[in-house]
Amino acid sequence: MPASAQETLKVFLLAGQSNMEGQAYTYDNASTAGWNIPTLEFLLSGTPAATNYLANMPHSFKASLDSSWTSPRSDAWCVHYDSSNGNLKAVAPSTDPADNFTGFGPLSPGFGVGVNFGSMFGAELGMGIRLGDATTDPIVLFKSDKGGTTLAEDWRPPSAVAARGGVVGPNYTNTVNRFSAFLDDLDADLLDDGTLNNSIHPDEDPRYGNATSYEICGLVWIQGYNEVVENGGAFITEYEENLIDFTYDIRSADTRIPADLPVIVLESSDQNAAMNTARTNAVATLNAGIPGSAVFHETENMIEGNPGSVFWGNNELGSPFTTDYGFHFHARAENFLEMGWIVGGAVLDNSYLESSDFWLTRPGIGAVQFNQADVSSSVNAAADTLTVYWGTTDPGATTAGWDQSASLASQSAGAIASTLTGLQENTTYFVRLHATNTALGQDFISAPNTFTTPLEFPVPVLGAPVTNSVNIDGASVECTLSMADADVTLVWAEADQGATTIGDWTSAPGGGSQAFPGSIKDTVISHTITGLSDGTSYSYRFFASAASGDDWSEAGSFTTLPLEPLVQTRLVQVGGSASSRDFDVSVFDGAAGYAGQDNSNNPTSGTFGDGTVLDYRFFNETATPDVIGTYAQGSGNRISNLTTTDTGLGNQGFMDLWTTTAGFATPADFTANTMLMNSFDNGAGTIDISGLASGKIYFIYGAYRSDPEVDLTMSDNEALVSNIELLNAGKLGRRTNNDEFYVLEISFLNDSGYDLISFNYSADNGRFAGVVLDGTEATGSDPFNSWATSGTVTGVTFEGDANGDGIQDGMAFLLGASSPDQNATGLLPATSTDGSGGLQMSFTMLKPDNSAPAVLSLEHSGDLGVSDAWASVDVPGSTSIVGGVDFNVSENAGDSTKNDVVATIPSAGNASNGKLFGRLAGQ
Repeated sequence: MPASAQETLKVFLLAGQSNMEGQAYTYDNASTAGWNIPTLEFLLSGTPAATNYLANMPHSFKASLDSSWTSPRSDAWCVHYDSSNGNLKAVAPSTDPADNFTGFGPLSPGFGVGVNFGSMFGAELGMGIRLGDATTDPIVLFKSDKGGTTLAEDWRPPSAVAARGGVVGPNYTNTVNRFSAFLDDLDADLLDDGTLNNSIHPDEDPRYGNATSYEICGLVWIQGYNEVVENGGAFITEYEENLIDFTYDIRSADTRIPADLPVIVLESSDQNAAMNTARTNAVATLNAGIPGSAVFHETENMIEGNPGSVFWGNNELGSPFTTDYGFHFHARAENFLEMGWIVGGAVLDNSYLESSDFWLTRPGIGAVQFNQADVSSSVNAAADTLTVYWGTTDPGATTAGWDQSASLASQSAGAIASTLTGLQENTTYFVRLHATNTALGQDFISAPNTFTTPLEFPVPVLGAPVTNSVNIDGASVECTLSMADADVTLVWAEADQGATTIGDWTSAPGGGSQAFPGSIKDTVISHTITGLSDGTSYSYRFFASAASGDDWSEAGSFTTLPLEPLVQTRLVQVGGSASSRDFDVSVFDGAAGYAGQDNSNNPTSGTFGDGTVLDYRFFNETATPDVIGTYAQGSGNRISNLTTTDTGLGNQGFMDLWTTTAGFATPADFTANTMLMNSFDNGAGTIDISGLASGKIYFIYGAYRSDPEVDLTMSDNEALVSNIELLNAGKLGRRTNNDEFYVLEISFLNDSGYDLISFNYSADNGRFAGVVLDGTEATGSDPFNSWATSGTVTGVTFEGDANGDGIQDGMAFLLGASSPDQNATGLLPATSTDGSGGLQMSFTMLKPDNSAPAVLSLEHSGDLGVSDAWASVDVPGSTSIVGGVDFNVSENAGDSTKNDVVATIPSAGNASNGKLFGRLAGQ
């Protein structure tokens, strides 16, 4: 700015729908990587991929792009309102959520649609930077917008209502009311002492550079997508008239708004010819009324499918960025910067705002070391003199009062680079540049920027620990290391041991540690702690050690989940983005597990149980269309085949499966057609858990742009206990990004004699690979095992006859023998016939609840099974007819753990040639 006082605050009103809200991302994060979207951080990274990307894009802002664009400005401010309700929107100026705020603040990234996925921005950033660098007065950008809104209804102006009916849109009303209230605040501030100096942000005092007046300079309108997609496109026919009415109504909504207020209309992502005709005609009509008061700009080279658009280079992995999300200009940082740059250029080109003939951009900050820093800028015309000023305070737009200065060589228009030397470590500096142009008779002082030098030998610093997820036997935790590389150790115990020693932690109850040697600064150290006790509270800390010093993090804590009958304990992504969908699975004994990567290509892995599984089954479509078959199956016969009602199935081969070798380092046993795909929207099956005290089930599945889930029911064949349900297991709460694949771990506790877990997988366009079962067989809780050791004989087994009485040990147990020593021949059934020739068997047995999981069955045949196969029914615990056999059951008078049973097998339909045989069997 010229070395003179700033006087007039320049105000712009920005309105529209989601493209005005701002859908670009400032910093790289897991979401942007998963969606494969270029961020402002990527554009500024200087990597070969980013350099090539910038070189190929046609956007005009790129010549001025520098690192200062991520820093707050001191000459421009912004505020963001939700026009649907008039509420302030949150602003995320950095990667730290603690920096988030609402209300007015210095212009920076972060004034986008929201903060749920980090710092975002819209056209306001490029617009404010271009105007701030080229003008002499402070600027305010007043944003009021809402995604998914129409001018025909949500923004409908009063003149449109008067002329064509309808009701005034709430977004119009809320915007006008909020903007007028803002002008009231400015008036009140001026009335106080004649300057705009009431603080509006902790870092900005005074605000607005002590301007002594304000001027409303323009309306920016970016809207139209929903006009095309709603109401069958009928809203398009009224758009021209509505836009004209909207502009005139804004101009007349408040007496402080100029009647000739310029309007800049930017083409929205609708890219619709009829809409652009309406925009062009509306601008022409506005200009006929007030010449030069309206401008329209297209954005056709920013959306895939238009000439010269989007295919400008690849991401860091060598793959093209996504062409999805076209309705938001692909959420690409460069597109929203360019939209703002176009708007700023329209303001300057049409003299909607006075600008200097000679100017410098705000200094960009490059590499900063403990004793020097690189700064950059650019000048729009020849600089006859050029000086850089820096110091620990900013004296303002003046060449006086600076700690240090250095004269640079005169130069023509273009980039400026300088290195500031002799700096002190761990010190904050301010920097400006001053230039003169003799031919124009002008000089200019840039806006300031700031930087802090690091320590020469910085001590590592650990951020606050974060607990990401907790399950039955562990938790996923992380911490950020900054300032210096270091050896990092994670420690945990059942109680916080403080910032003491690693040994104090590992020797404490529940203690353990995990080392991360050679950790790099500015990275996140993450780990999943396993092997912990369920339902137990734990504390943890991170410890960093370097030659320059040590640091302990604050204490984090979590409580592991209690072991429940049926619960989701883990969900691990093993395949995601287009370049990393392949993953590995092994069920080989001793090496059973999985390995893959998440959407950010971070490696993921895990084991099935202890590396040895009880059973497994993997599915694909057979040669017969829409028929599901099994191509790999364990010997446990506990997992059923998969059933579905879907048609149009197909197979994928993204999973490699090892069954007969240790895996992953050797050729896989199965690489092609290893999972179901295409129209696989649902699949059902069962898992036999009878005789298992506990275990884990692993579902390997995926989905294509949908949210998959698994519903489970644990049941008992005899219906002696109530079913247990687990619904929506594995649900992400979002659509998958193209193909994503997961391993879902379900833990079960079977202390009530459950027999079966039924499951149903569902997704819109899903993928399904298989099921793995690991479990622990019931031992100490099995009544037979206790009975087997109650006598003096040894070698007792269910099928054996340890005492040699001719009765299997299992049958003796079921019939109520006191111990394996007892001769059980006297316990065998007595037989008789009833009046109609039916066979009656009378015996005493343990109640089913006291013998489970062992079961006593009654079998009958007309010819000892020669041609009439033995029919079998389980003996019930109460009087009933089961399988045609009439059981009369009563509690034994001498022992309440036993029942007396009389079983009648009718002759009709059962006898053969007048003969009927019956026997008992145990299992």
